[in-house]
Amino acid sequence: MSEYMRIFLNEIYNLKKQKRNGWMAKGRELERIIVESVADHSWSATMIAEFFLPSTAAEMAKILGKSIESSQYSKSHIIRLLIIHDLAESYTGDIPKKEKNLTDELTEKKRFEYYRDSLKFTDFGDTFELYNNWEEFYRCETFNAKIAKDIDQLECYIQLFMYKEELLNNNSNSWEQIKKEWTDNLNIYTDFGHWLKIQIDEIFD
Repeated sequence: MSEYMRIFLNEIYNLKKQKRNGWMAKGRELERIIVESVADHSWSATMIAEFFLPSTAAEMAKILGKSIESSQYSKSHIIRLLIIHDLAESYTGDIPKKEKNLTDELTEKKRFEYYRDSLKFTDFGDTFELYNNWEEFYRCETFNAKIAKDIDQLECYIQLFMYKEELLNNNSNSWEQIKKEWTDNLNIYTDFGHWLKIQIDEIFD
């Protein structure tokens, strides 16, 4: 058991060393020393979920303006999807969405299969259902997964505001141009995601 847990814990901690490479790409070119890690992103996404997600389906229905089944929505499950969704990047490194191909996705899938199979040899089993949760997030078919995807994207949108000064220093475009380029690439899945973007814009603009 100890060998499998050592490997798994090493992967968790290695995630703190993996930089979010998209911020260093051409057109943004932020210095590596200031760029967030993948673990920073995952933690921030879970905190956004903790603060902004309502506790119950009834409260979510008020935001959406329509009823939803209580079985469709779980705040705690969305948080669990977010905390593990990028774990395989400890092994693969961060690959920006525009650069990710089928081979990269298969490698990520195999890494989560490795976590699933390895944890069977420990006392923990597959306690956190890592593979099932990752697959749910990846497939993005359930209401919970779609909200998790929206929060994943909008965490990056908030980070854009956090890097505003550095981005303007490194870019000849105006802030409105920089922000428009980002928002044009957002793929919001839910009404909650659109509501959350409005809240973010009101906070930072």
